[in-house]
Amino acid sequence: MKDPRQAWELQSSRLAGRKVPAACPDGKLLNYARFCKIGESISELHRKIGHDRLLVIQLDDLARYPERVMLSVCNFLCISDFKLSEYGVRNKGVPPRSTLLAQTLKLLGFLRLELGIRPLGIASLLARFNRSNGGDVVIDGAFYDQLSDYFRSDLDILKGLVDFDLSHW
Repeated sequence: MKDPRQAWELQSSRLAGRKVPAACPDGKLLNYARFCKIGESISELHRKIGHDRLLVIQLDDLARYPERVMLSVCNFLCISDFKLSEYGVRNKGVPPRSTLLAQTLKLLGFLRLELGIRPLGIASLLARFNRSNGGDVVIDGAFYDQLSDYFRSDLDILKGLVDFDLSHW
């Protein structure tokens, strides 16, 4: 599904087992309202394992300052610092041209494994053809405001747990 608003609005149907994509094993995995509450998740982790045993890293920091983040991870784990020779992006997610084709190829792959059929390379060729040039998902202003209102209390929880500037969130 390419429209985030539509995916958001389908949550209750999917929780009830309706309108779940064929490649998704359980509609509960599409419960964005629950799984995107980062503040609640980190708060629960703090309660379970303690604040000092959890290192929270912002993806933005990892993208901008990978070496600095890597050193902080080494320090947190009490291991010797080390540097990678390169900190480039690997396996960048790219949306498919056709979601239906991508889901079909995924299901055929599972079926092939279950039946013990040797791969011929046709599915890999089709999957490569099905890759788009990417592109950012655009969220319109009204939907952005709706999400901001929904997640505001969770963001307040998160602000109390981490030492990050979250003003752009």
